[in-house]
Amino acid sequence: RETRGYTGDYLIGAYDKEKKQVTFRVAPLFTLNRSVKSLAHLSASATEHGAQDNMDYTRARRDLGEAFGNKKQKQAARNLDRMKVNTENMDGILEHVASGIDVSASDRKS
Repeated sequence: RETRGYTGDYLIGAYDKEKKQVTFRVAPLFTLNRSVKSLAHLSASATEHGAQDNMDYTRARRDLGEAFGNKKQKQAARNLDRMKVNTENMDGILEHVASGIDVSASDRKS
């Protein structure tokens, strides 16, 4: 899918101070995964349990903030709640958007 001379590849720009111009070069895509040797022995259930502990800690901290926090802390907690994204229906929405993009792309080719 080439649009206006751009193929969708990753580019690196090098600025030449003497000529005052930018030269773009195609760059390879590197996919990196992070792994921690000291945590490799942990099972998936232990990782999920750790995530649950973190949620419990966050909930307990929120409760303490509601009970003993000042106005600024309470407002920050309310803002965090307000800014959370509900991802339950995201799959259906993403499929709808992707199908719309495919339809648009097929219409342009003709």
